[in-house]
Amino acid sequence: MSEIALYQNYIIDTTLTEPAVVTTSLFELSQNIVEGTGVIIIGYPLGLGSEYGGNKPVSRIGIIAQEPNPETNTFIIDGMASHGNSGSPVFNSENQKLLGMVTSFKPDRILLYDKEDILRASFPYNSGLTICVTAEMINRIIP
Repeated sequence: MSEIALYQNYIIDTTLTEPAVVTTSLFELSQNIVEGTGVIIIGYPLGLGSEYGGNKPVSRIGIIAQEPNPETNTFIIDGMASHGNSGSPVFNSENQKLLGMVTSFKPDRILLYDKEDILRASFPYNSGLTICVTAEMINRIIP
């Protein structure tokens, strides 16, 4: 038998046999995630929030660059994420609903060749494209 509790206007299934958050009123549905929507990422990129900010997270902004792929339940934002941002929540900047969570970013390299086409240098480069999983998927996999 399931025990349901009300906590600060959230309905929680305390047996955890269903998703922990039973209502999705705080989540943006995948079909409402549209290109051009502003986003806010909150996390600890490169550990900077904890090292310099007294354990306060760093906020970054971006936009939805690609709508969710229904097969993978992922979408792409044009917003800088770095190591340490994995797991960071991504919010709609207009209605503050949870869109999803940062899973990875697209690293790249800048390659420098000489006149003879011999590779002389390779520098890491962050493309600014960040891959996120949808909030609906998060709600589905939380036991």
